[in-house]
Amino acid sequence: MFIYYEVSYKLLTGALIGWEAISTLQKYNINLAFLGVNGIDHNELYTTDPEEAMIKAEVIKRAKQVYVLADQTKFNHKLLVKFATTNEVEIISANWKKSN
Repeated sequence: MFIYYEVSYKLLTGALIGWEAISTLQKYNINLAFLGVNGIDHNELYTTDPEEAMIKAEVIKRAKQVYVLADQTKFNHKLLVKFATTNEVEIISANWKKSN
């Protein structure tokens, strides 16, 4: 993880997290957002990182349209932190596999 002021960059996921990242997001109006998800269970969306959850929740709050991208491994999978419900977003489920 690379830390610069109050913004952290997670090398594993490529996410910007931290209070400064949230503060920056609050300055923008977002028309369309695409978000990843670590788990979906009982109409709730989950991630493993509380700071990523705060960023995703802020994006959902500020965006006019939100699409969550998920493959079949994400469904029926409850994790540490809930960041939204399925009523707040559109789910795009992809089960694409590369053919040889």
